[in-house]
Amino acid sequence: MAKYGAGDRVVLHPNVTGQHVRYEGWIGVVQSIEADTLDHHLGGVARYRVQIDGENSDAVVSVSEKEPERARRDAGTS
Repeated sequence: MAKYGAGDRVVLHPNVTGQHVRYEGWIGVVQSIEADTLDHHLGGVARYRVQIDGENSDAVVSVSEKEPERARRDAGTS
């Protein structure tokens, strides 16, 4: 089950799947949920389309659902 929805600001931790590693720790805004799934061997993962701050295009990234300290609903208050 996806934990974040459209408009949520999150801190990205996409290296959970080894993709888009350069965005780790960046902040972005969730545009949509691409795949609402939990994958136990990855620690529980959903895929999101995210507009990354400072980038011109969206990226589809995976964010750990079980590690809220790495992907926070409101990145601005951390």
